[in-house]
Amino acid sequence: MADPLTNLNAANPPVADHPTLHGGDLHTASRHYGLAPEEWLDLSTGISPFAYPFATPEASAWQRLPYPDPRLIASAAAYYGHPEMLATAGSQPVIQALPRVLPEAAVLVPDVGYREHAQQWQAAGRTCEAYPALDRQAASEWLDAALARNGHRHLVVINPNNPTGLRFDPAQLARWARCLAPGCHLIIDEAFIDPESAGSVLPQHWCDNMIVLRSFGKFFGLAGLRIGFVAAAPALRERLQQALGPWSVNGPAQAIAIQALADHRWQQQARHSLRHAADCMAALLAPLQDTLARPAVHTPLFSSLPMPYADASALQDHCARQGILLRVIRLDDQHGLLRLGRLDPDSRHDLRRLQRALDGFATRSGRVTAPDMPSAVECRLDEPQTAERVGEVWLVGAGPGDPELLTTRARRMMQQADVVLYDSLVSSPILELLPPQVTRHSVGKRKGHHTMSQEAINDTLLQLAREGNRVLRLKGGDPFIFGRGGEEQEWLVSRGIPVQVVPGITAAAGCASYAGIPLTHRDHVHSVRFVTAHLKDETRALPWAELARPGQTLVFYMGLAQLRTICRELVHHGCPSHTPAALIQEGTTPRQRVWRGTLASLPEQADKDGPLPPTLIIVGEVIALSTSRHPGVAPADPHTRS
Repeated sequence: MADPLTNLNAANPPVADHPTLHGGDLHTASRHYGLAPEEWLDLSTGISPFAYPFATPEASAWQRLPYPDPRLIASAAAYYGHPEMLATAGSQPVIQALPRVLPEAAVLVPDVGYREHAQQWQAAGRTCEAYPALDRQAASEWLDAALARNGHRHLVVINPNNPTGLRFDPAQLARWARCLAPGCHLIIDEAFIDPESAGSVLPQHWCDNMIVLRSFGKFFGLAGLRIGFVAAAPALRERLQQALGPWSVNGPAQAIAIQALADHRWQQQARHSLRHAADCMAALLAPLQDTLARPAVHTPLFSSLPMPYADASALQDHCARQGILLRVIRLDDQHGLLRLGRLDPDSRHDLRRLQRALDGFATRSGRVTAPDMPSAVECRLDEPQTAERVGEVWLVGAGPGDPELLTTRARRMMQQADVVLYDSLVSSPILELLPPQVTRHSVGKRKGHHTMSQEAINDTLLQLAREGNRVLRLKGGDPFIFGRGGEEQEWLVSRGIPVQVVPGITAAAGCASYAGIPLTHRDHVHSVRFVTAHLKDETRALPWAELARPGQTLVFYMGLAQLRTICRELVHHGCPSHTPAALIQEGTTPRQRVWRGTLASLPEQADKDGPLPPTLIIVGEVIALSTSRHPGVAPADPHTRS
């Protein structure tokens, strides 16, 4: 649920402005439009249309006082990946209780989002400051600056944001949590995260000053049960329990939740079904795209269309008169968001009913022409729905950094992915090409700091694919050249996960070209060797005698920390000390720096100037043939050494 319904009927009193009216209020809509509740097609909520098919709880669940069932706590801990979750009657009571149990401090809240958060803090007398929640970059920059100035505040993040669909990487949320002063908390509302649970901060990115709210009813399609869960530090969890009082979750709700949280097969199928439903809705709404201020956002549980407020209100009213309830969120007098929930793709009657309403609005407004159902949606309606269906993983090379070096296929897959796991070597301009609604996970490794172990990355890829996702594993350079792509492919294929591989321009080729260094030249070298200076087994020595042979170019990846050793060993095994050598830092990007020297001089140059990773080492006579910069990078580099 998000903001109150907005402007249900411009010709009638605006019931939309009622401060406590939420999505799904069919009784108010029925009174306003004169339709019985059962006549409505309700798309005003983000509740899954695929309700969990629970078995009727035993009589004792109805007859006994509903003390917390230990089986429920154990099931929640396993499902959410966090011990000792607190069961609550949904998120709403927790949102109301937090201002009473948290220390005094100002609060940062999203300027667009479930407004109960801000309303409860303001009602408690807290100072609230709003940050932008329509654009990830603007929000990140605003919060980075605000927390750098003053970390003595609580921070509320809705992830993904309802209704904007804005998402933050869980690693970024953890960084913000660490920026907060002692006693201040990061409240993360993850009500819509379950279809893409790898986007949660639980369990990989948990910090003790986090409070994570998880909804049960939305993903499991059982909002009427009124059950949710909270992850918080033990002392705070106890204060919340006292504030909420005893018996907050009824017995039947506990019994049903125990069933649902443990039913992994159903959860996998539900995630696939929701993605299929999102694709169908996106196809139906595609003709509206040309009228939007920004691209539409399609999450598994809702679609959000930024459009002029007057247009959104008119479309909402048009659909409501035909018994279809949509949501409009008013941003200001000119701008709004139209939000629609999900339909079961197997309900062709409902899909056609919505399309007829959209067609009628398009015809009346003269703005767009909606496609026929067969061409836009029918192909998706006929997809098989099987519980065994899994997704796939795409191992995609992002190249050395310049987004213009991406392959066409890599760009296409970036637009089609459901979730992205990217390395630290993938440049920010390339990440900016991802659609705003895609879930992102930073899993990069730097020397001395691994965001996630390789084993954890493998497990995450497997989990996401088994949930039916199209998983993009985005790697710097080429995935099969020192990118561990071979290891990940072997792991996934052995477990039945389909894998596609998209090559990328490896750093050796891209960086050397942008530095004007030919890796081969028939008058000077007859081969080129790519070498990693970072071995899986650190006790294994490189074949120095082979590497020191003349007539070849050597390119060392991940070797900056071993530069002095590399130069010493090559000379010791027969390379002349005057052999040309070069360092290329952040090649193909505007921050590219190049140092040219010899095996004898380059270590001293590096000690003096301090190049930083990622830096490539090239050794060979071809360096003497290098020209000035590649025209794609600014010439006259003041950091080039010779």
